[in-house]
Amino acid sequence: GYLFNRKANGIDEIWYICPDRATQVRVQRAILSVDEIVNPQTGEARKTAELDRERLFACFKFMTTE
Repeated sequence: GYLFNRKANGIDEIWYICPDRATQVRVQRAILSVDEIVNPQTGEARKTAELDRERLFACFKFMTTE
């Protein structure tokens, strides 16, 4: 599952809650391997390699329920 958290400073967090470590690793790899993002308002596609990947993926957090 996942949890969306909007902080007071306007920064969003998306927490992926996984049942075990193996699932967490699979989910992390899938998300972090995204190589292109599309702006839903303009339709403009950009390669993630052209962007600051650390900043781009900073909102994603992962945890297990183990």
